[in-house]
Order: sequence, then structure tokens, then C-alpha cells
Amino acid sequence: MLNSLAGKKVLIADDDPNVVSGLESCCRALGLEVHSSSDGLRTLLKVAKEDPDLLILDLNLPDVDGFRVCERLTDPKFRPLPVIILTGRSDEDTISRCEEMGAVYLFKGSQLASELEATIRRLMEDQPDNSSRPVHHSSQGVRVLVVDDDPIIAKSIAAKLSRFGIETLSASNGMQGFWLALREQPDIIFTDYFMAGGDGRYLLGRIKSTPATKSIPVVIMSGSLDDRLQRMPVERDLRGRGQAAGFLSKPTSARTLIAEIQRHTSLRVDPGLIESAPLL
Repeated sequence: MLNSLAGKKVLIADDDPNVVSGLESCCRALGLEVHSSSDGLRTLLKVAKEDPDLLILDLNLPDVDGFRVCERLTDPKFRPLPVIILTGRSDEDTISRCEEMGAVYLFKGSQLASELEATIRRLMEDQPDNSSRPVHHSSQGVRVLVVDDDPIIAKSIAAKLSRFGIETLSASNGMQGFWLALREQPDIIFTDYFMAGGDGRYLLGRIKSTPATKSIPVVIMSGSLDDRLQRMPVERDLRGRGQAAGFLSKPTSARTLIAEIQRHTSLRVDPGLIESAPLL
């Protein structure tokens, strides 16, 4: 059986040589090519130089902490890559911050080795384990992730879709949206394009470069794309790379949302119910 991880690169960023040694052994056993770094600035330089497929990041680095490294990685000059944050902290604020950063949180405890291997396989193997895919409980069997930094827009879309029995999840930026997509495996993602903390382009890059999420269709929504002259470069950049599944202008009607969801999923809705939906 071929090892789907063979030849892929991982960068380990930790200032404890004993921890690095243990992580290197675990990663090499999986067939990964391993690189390491002992501080935040060197980590950013190595990400740019080595172009790893995965970053395993200690939270407490001596110069720049792990969260700051994650923030810097949203710069377009870096290729999007999955990040695993290792830490001895278990407080809610730390776990929540990891979610907001779009990073996978792992506790430095006795179960780290087994959890790390399972997480690496989930993030990097070409065929995700569908047995761990969450069960969808919406009446339509379809779930939608809405990523927008305007909570009013996210709530409006959720209200429109709830009339059709569709469950929605929401995130306020691209980093948080990626983490939710990885964990919850929605059937389709609607995302704003211009956001702080990871924009639509960042989210697309993370979704499409991660095996466990790359098959999820992502639809761009933005009021700033109404002008065709503004929209063309964005379409060319995103759709040309096979990333964006579609483009919608804000505000978006329930009919338009349902039509887009039906185009990319197994959703089936009574045409009469769609016709009776408000235009806005």
C-alpha cells in the first residue's frame, strides 16, 4: 500500500530539543520529510524557504508566540498551510484562540503521540476518513457555513435558509472559517471576500490545499464585486485556479442562495416553496 504522506514536508517549531526529537521521530515514522526551528522569526523564514505542507507550532516560542506566527501566516506571500498548535495550556481562552486562528489545538499530554498521528493523517492524507464525518441533523440533510465579518449578514442568511430546513454555521473571518470547515465538514461555504483576520482568498487557499476540505464548494459573496470591472480580476484569480465555485453579490435573496446550494449539493426543495420566498 502506498504511503500518501511520503515526501510531504513538515516544519516543527519548538524551543525544547527533547520535544523536537520526539516529534521528529513521530513524523519520520509517517514518511514525512522533517525540518525544525526553535523560534518564531526563524519559523516564518523557513516557511517561506522550505514551503512545508504542515506546520507543528509550539505556542510559547522565545521571541514571537505561536498566535503571532499564525497571524503573520495570513500574509498572501505565504502559501496557505495547515497548522497544529501544541501547548500545555488547557484554558478556554487558549482553545478558543486556536479556533479563531484556524489552527488545530493539541494538548501536550500523555496522549499527544497518538492524537498527533491521527491529526496529521486527517490534515494531510489525500483521502479523508469519512467515518469521522459529522452527521448532519438538519431536516434537509445539508449544512451551510457562512463566513462574514458582519454578524447581521450572517444572521440574515441563516434566517433565510432556516425556512427550508437548512442548518447554518457561522464564522467571522477566514481563519475561523477554515477551522470550522475542517471540524464540521459543511456541504457548502458562502464567504465574504474582504475580511480582516484572513479574507476570502485566504480561506479558499486553506480549504483547497487541505485534503479533508478540498472537495467542499466555496462561493464568494461580496457587495464590492457588483461592478463587473472590479469583479473580473477576482473571478480570473480565483475561478481560474479552480477554487471558487461561484460568485454572488450582496444582498443575496433566499431564492438565489437555494439555487446555488442546489447546484453544488444534493438539496431538493419544493419549487412552490422557492417561488413563495421573499425576493430579498
